[in-house]
Amino acid sequence: MYKPIKTSEQHDQYLARVYELMQIDLKPNSKESDELEGLSILIEAHEKQTRFKEISSCTGLGFL
Repeated sequence: MYKPIKTSEQHDQYLARVYELMQIDLKPNSKESDELEGLSILIEAHEKQTRFKEISSCTGLGFL
């Protein structure tokens, strides 16, 4: 089971796994397609959070 991403190494591992899953012919509603969907959600959430922190610190809007 995957956990929320907390490190860049974990982010890289999840991206690598997504790449692997995208190289195969996934069947709808399969274990692998569910894994791909879950990883995609975790990666998207992490990247949004990371970008917000970067933008906030660059613009001085750390209070948001």
